[in-house]
Amino acid sequence: MNLSLHSLDRTDSLPGLQALLLSAIQEADFWHTDPISAAQLLGSRTYGSGESFLIVAQDEAKANKGFAISVPFLDPLSGERRPLLLFMWVESGLRRHGIARAMVVELRRLLKLGGADGLQARIPHGDDALLSMGERWGLVRQWEILADY
Repeated sequence: MNLSLHSLDRTDSLPGLQALLLSAIQEADFWHTDPISAAQLLGSRTYGSGESFLIVAQDEAKANKGFAISVPFLDPLSGERRPLLLFMWVESGLRRHGIARAMVVELRRLLKLGGADGLQARIPHGDDALLSMGERWGLVRQWEILADY
């Protein structure tokens, strides 16, 4: 299967993309761990410049098969402002074929063109598979945070 990557300005740029984003977010139980609302992510936010990008992977029939979203982020521990890979999703039957890696490579390319200094990601505690994937992409573990819940 051949996929193409597209950078979009808005989530309503492609038919069905908002529904796919909501479905993927619910599948990942994303809102349970991150303090951002669906309205912020899917609403009036504009992508395609600075540190905010929306990358969509599409097949030959223009069906959406994956997406990655970066947003500006001020790290409260280091004080660094660096783009955050906020959310990424690939259709379950297409995982482990390099699609996520290709989307991260494209995000990094676009961020570099915009003058951003790198990319960071947050990984839930105990998700060793995701941590390993990020390290294979060249991301480096910087902080360990302990929390009382």
